[in-house]
Amino acid sequence: MNRITQLLKHILPTSLFGRSLLILVVPTVLIQLVAIYIFYERHWDSIVRNMSASLAGEVAMLVHETHLANESERLYRKELFEEISGMQIFFTSLDRFHPMETPDPRFKDFIYQLDKRLKQDFSVRQLDGNGDIHIEVKLKDTVLVVEVSKKRLVSTTTLIFVIWVIGSSFILLVIAVVFLRNQVRPITHLAAAAEGFGLGQDDPTFRPYGAREVRQAARAFLTMRSRIKRQMETRTTMLSGISHDLRTPLTRMKLQLAMLEDKEAAEALQGDVEEMQRLIDAFLDVARGDAETAESELTDP
Repeated sequence: MNRITQLLKHILPTSLFGRSLLILVVPTVLIQLVAIYIFYERHWDSIVRNMSASLAGEVAMLVHETHLANESERLYRKELFEEISGMQIFFTSLDRFHPMETPDPRFKDFIYQLDKRLKQDFSVRQLDGNGDIHIEVKLKDTVLVVEVSKKRLVSTTTLIFVIWVIGSSFILLVIAVVFLRNQVRPITHLAAAAEGFGLGQDDPTFRPYGAREVRQAARAFLTMRSRIKRQMETRTTMLSGISHDLRTPLTRMKLQLAMLEDKEAAEALQGDVEEMQRLIDAFLDVARGDAETAESELTDP
């Protein structure tokens, strides 16, 4: 379990943008996969069965009407069926019948429906030229040939459905990317402003914007920045005042040391006075340089 958790941590994106996009994309992809599965396993199979049953019924009716009819009646019924159904129908000799050795798996439903309705031998194959369906039924003295468009057995909505699924997913992904970038940008600016302020590089143009929670965090940052600035100004003023106040008694001490007759004692105290002078100068340097932080530069250790 721990290994799986560690693996997921390495695989999953670490940025807020990547994780938010993943939250949107994964459910969308799962929903599309479920929709495709339901469409193909339920709806598509039902459509194919109904189309196969309808076409098999028409072919069976044509066979029934022409099986025992004479030549003139066959021609009449052939022309009538061609006009009504849009199929191409003709008759050929028995020696030109092509038995179906291996059923085409693409037309298994149609072959199954024909086998239920016909007592005669038949064969089904797809023509190489235009891809239409070629059906042969062996009658007692002739072979009935029916050529019908493959659209009667193959629905064109399949391609439309796939394009719709892919297209809608792509559009949703583009909208999600644009929307998430706009939502993440204020957080990025807030992080940059906080980092710059920590390095002494204040951004006076920073303003809260974005979602309500992001604006709330930005306002909290501005409030914190104002408090820190006031504290820094107060400390700077205090250090500057203390340092200036100490300069006066220190100057008097220097004058008194200069007037002492005991040179050895004066030299010992002079070192302490100079040390205090260096400390005061350091305080003043801090007070003067507190508002301006030196730019960082590369240094060879």
